[in-house]
Amino acid sequence: MQCCDLTAGKLRTPIVIQEYTDVSDGMGGVVKSWVPVLTVRSMWKHATMYERLQAMRLNAGVLNRLYIRYSSVPTAKHRIFYKGQA
Repeated sequence: MQCCDLTAGKLRTPIVIQEYTDVSDGMGGVVKSWVPVLTVRSMWKHATMYERLQAMRLNAGVLNRLYIRYSSVPTAKHRIFYKGQA
């Protein structure tokens, strides 16, 4: 889906894309943890009322849409971290 033109002025919100991976615990073991992979600037848009109604039918919680410039990094195994919340 193409939203609009993503000029630099519209990409105001910095976000961190994280990946759940094994991290050394310093004692020879490993611990699963969310690790930052990429920091990008983004644009948030509130979902339209139609999108909210469709989301309620599917038991999903679509309240916002996030737009970034193309990157191959974000996949289903990543999460978005913004202002201390995932």
